[in-house]
Amino acid sequence: MIDYVNPQFQPSVLDLNVLSMEVSRRIQFKSQITFSGYRVRGVKSVGNVRKIVSCHKAAFPLSVFMCHRLQGRAYHVKLQSPDKDGGKVEALLSCHHDASNWSPRYGGFKILTIAPGKIVCHLLLKDNVIFIKLN
Repeated sequence: MIDYVNPQFQPSVLDLNVLSMEVSRRIQFKSQITFSGYRVRGVKSVGNVRKIVSCHKAAFPLSVFMCHRLQGRAYHVKLQSPDKDGGKVEALLSCHHDASNWSPRYGGFKILTIAPGKIVCHLLLKDNVIFIKLN
């Protein structure tokens, strides 16, 4: 992962921030987190960011990540569980502002009923990270 991330932020990687999902202790030990029924309690930009690299865990038996530059913005999203326990999640939302060169067969386009060229946003799951460099 660092072999890809490091050159993206040259000449200096000393002022990088690494962000990931934060889950409250109450729901931390559930086997799988789904966001169905969660309430959005707040959305805040991660800041005035020049560069963003997003790393998603790949569907592979070992820890393999697919990393890419994000042409867009990232946000902190506060979510609250609909369960009685009131568990909270501070998720990351990644918005791709230019999806014009994506395949029209990309599954997200079908789910969102949009075509290439529109802004595409998605929540990053618990094993995903983003690297940002603030201005």
